[in-house]
Amino acid sequence: MASPTPTPAYTQLTAFFNSNPGTRLHIEFHPTQPDTSPTLLTSGTNIAIPKSLLLQAFQTAHLLFSSPNTKQDILDSTLVLLLVASENLTAVNARRRIVLGKGANDGRDEIKLVESFLTSPLNKHNKSPLLWSYRRWLTERFGVLEEGIEAELAVVEASGEVHPRNYYVYPSPPFTSFIPS
Repeated sequence: MASPTPTPAYTQLTAFFNSNPGTRLHIEFHPTQPDTSPTLLTSGTNIAIPKSLLLQAFQTAHLLFSSPNTKQDILDSTLVLLLVASENLTAVNARRRIVLGKGANDGRDEIKLVESFLTSPLNKHNKSPLLWSYRRWLTERFGVLEEGIEAELAVVEASGEVHPRNYYVYPSPPFTSFIPS
């Protein structure tokens, strides 16, 4: 059985991520205006993905992931699957198997990709226990803590700043007087 042909939406999306390995990206979703065709907006390491384009890419990713394919096809399709659903355990486990097998993806590149998910203003990604657990596994496996605990805390802080009301470590202004000095 031959693999399905990737759609332009899928190709555009995966090409951006593949052209920026090992880089922390800023990812946002935005609605598409009814009178325009969905266009992927990029500037340096920033990407704005129209929701309609993301859904088109998701359909292709689901088909590619379900058919026999290469390691790169799995990495690309799981990337899109995780963009749509941050709690996709099957996608994370597929990526983990490839990283363990020293496949097409370096562990440090994978850490930066997950960091991008966790620090971007996406609705569910930075609150995903699965993505945080995967990042922890990656940092333990590849020893990224050599960059220092400050670098890890910077990721946690950036994630907390995106959605401050979801983290109890960021007290709201009325409660700051109760923090012991």
